[in-house]
Amino acid sequence: MKTMCGGFFRLIFRETIITKSPCRKNKMVDDPTDNKFFACALEKKADHIVPRDPHLRNLKHFHGIQIIDATRFIRKVKTIT
Repeated sequence: MKTMCGGFFRLIFRETIITKSPCRKNKMVDDPTDNKFFACALEKKADHIVPRDPHLRNLKHFHGIQIIDATRFIRKVKTIT
């Protein structure tokens, strides 16, 4: 498990894009503290959001962006690379 987590974080750090002016969207989800994550994903036209928060994972999709847990995301990335 530790190796899988290390590989996941290396992948995330390698592929991370820092945005300079995130979208300003209000009330995108029930918890306003989560809006910043969805705004960034929308701005950068993300394919996936990988949250730890179970209530976000329950959404499954947000404006065409797939919401999946880390294990599924790692499996998906491994099949691509």
